[in-house]
Amino acid sequence: MKNRRKQSKRITFLTLILLITIGFAVLAANLDIQGIINVSKADWDIHLEHIDVTSGSVSSSTAPVTDDVNKDTVEISYSANLEKPGDFYEFSVNIVNDGAVNAMIDTFSNKTYAADGETEKELPAYLNSIITYSNGAIMRKSQKLDANDSETIIVRIEYRNDVDSSELPGANETTKFKFKVDYKQANQNAIDVSKEADFEHDSWENIIAAYKDNKITQLTEAMNYGTTKEVKLDLDHDGTYETTKHVRIANLSKCTNGETSQTACGLVIEFTDSIGTHRMNPYSSSTVALGNGTMGGWKYSDIRAYLNDLIYAHENIDYSGTGLYSTFSSSLRSKIIDTVVVSGYGKYYDTANFISNDKIYLLSPQEIYGGTITNDTAADTTKQLDYYKNKGVTLSNYSAVAKPSVSGLSGYYDTPWLLRTVYYNEVNRGNEWWYVTKGAGQTCSTQGTSGTTAYPVVPAFRLSE
Repeated sequence: MKNRRKQSKRITFLTLILLITIGFAVLAANLDIQGIINVSKADWDIHLEHIDVTSGSVSSSTAPVTDDVNKDTVEISYSANLEKPGDFYEFSVNIVNDGAVNAMIDTFSNKTYAADGETEKELPAYLNSIITYSNGAIMRKSQKLDANDSETIIVRIEYRNDVDSSELPGANETTKFKFKVDYKQANQNAIDVSKEADFEHDSWENIIAAYKDNKITQLTEAMNYGTTKEVKLDLDHDGTYETTKHVRIANLSKCTNGETSQTACGLVIEFTDSIGTHRMNPYSSSTVALGNGTMGGWKYSDIRAYLNDLIYAHENIDYSGTGLYSTFSSSLRSKIIDTVVVSGYGKYYDTANFISNDKIYLLSPQEIYGGTITNDTAADTTKQLDYYKNKGVTLSNYSAVAKPSVSGLSGYYDTPWLLRTVYYNEVNRGNEWWYVTKGAGQTCSTQGTSGTTAYPVVPAFRLSE
């Protein structure tokens, strides 16, 4: 965008008008039942208070104000100049319900207007308008505002920093922008979206609190859209969290069908990209020992020890303080709960499913594909995760299980990711695990784990039952 500096055009951003319109009928009745009962008038009072302009905003020729003394402000206007890409004007304002009646949003609109101030038009390509609650949640119809309560919204107009030179204004332009909210008396359809947690932006504490309070409208939307959240990892254990990875909500539903593995129960968080590569186990056909090949399954595997900062007994490797769990921030580690993990076994060496208790675990084929998984002995101990179920994932419909490719691998195994389940069949000689591979799209197959071969790791963890 070579022309950006040459075309430092001024946008006179004029008159944001924030309106609240209200409609309310006085509630009054005379009831004659062995006397007279008077129902008092219920006050209706919704207004705007307390504007705080965000640091870094451009200066305004007319600053937004409210009448916090008389508390009768329902309209805010201001003027500001955005002179170059990256400039923005942002402020917070409280919507206050000082009345005695619960309210809810009836309608809201976010529009720009032509010079006559009346004709609606689309926001110019070089501008962004962003209206959210203070926790990052977006506004929704029927959003509830209880009596004697308030909500803070953030109003932001920005000159896009990524605007293409062809989208820049040809001359100084004036844009009138209006954000209007209409409230009405709350009814049974009212929802508390702003009291919920925004997965991408909110704290782990608020996400967990919203889930436990069953305020999951927004969390469900985030899961269904595959919304991701950044996590910082200290993969080299030097005390700095320099690696950014992404996670998403993989599950929100409880387990109600007798599942003994908790790995798909409650609030499950899954990485969307590989955190790196690691081996499942080494394999020696001449050695009979737990942790060799598939012997002992997930419970005795090298990868489980690495993920959970445990000791890998087969080769006496102590991952305490050097595994994946210790790379998470202390604030995230404190929120991860213990999970009962049931994992399948192979027919050649073992005779029963393995049960372990873990902070971090790999998924199983049942949790991804659902349906009938014939070569997983623990398939009936768990369920398909909500994310994959909602995406319609099956063994023949698998595009939604794709993960980003991992450098350093080549050929057929260029984008696999590992599962915790031993592949059960007659000829399994102790070295075959389930995994997800590129293959013909994305599907499940078996994998030999020979020597120190490492493959992509995409783990999961739980934050609440």
